Amino acid sequence: MSTELANQEEPKPAKADIEQQAELTGVERQEKEEKQEEEEKQPLRPLHTLRWPEEPDEKLFQDALSRNDPKPLRRNEIFAIATNEKIRDLFKTYPNLKNLLKELDKIEIDGSRNREVILRRVLGYDENSLSGKSIHGLPGNLSNVQEEDREALQNLMELMNESIDDSNKLAL
Repeated sequence: MSTELANQEEPKPAKADIEQQAELTGVERQEKEEKQEEEEKQPLRPLHTLRWPEEPDEKLFQDALSRNDPKPLRRNEIFAIATNEKIRDLFKTYPNLKNLLKELDKIEIDGSRNREVILRRVLGYDENSLSGKSIHGLPGNLSNVQEEDREALQNLMELMNESIDDSNKLAL
């Protein structure tokens, strides 16, 4: 008799069990969608309640020799980025973009791991990735960035540049 028990197949789940599992998955999916909708409905904090960085020294922007050097954002540029609807829509379209930006922000800056260099590598703009060579030197959590995330970062950078350019045109 023991050989008969060993040779028997496990009983297949009844149709009701399968439907119940599918329903649970549907319930979980619905809860996740409701949570996302709730997050989207949360009102954004008024801009006047945010902590704004100090306004950069105007001399930084007047020096002709450092015209093309990276500079801190002015308050009107930050405001333009923060209120840009296309940028907000981008975060809705690419839900992982926020996490990717957090990972980029965690990078410790030192001589060899400059945030700008790593950002170029993540986006595929450095010499190695443009020549088809493998990309080394990325932190582990950024070494396998998906193409969709690269596209999201590229779109974000373009939209931010547009916002900054528009705000500077208005300031003139």
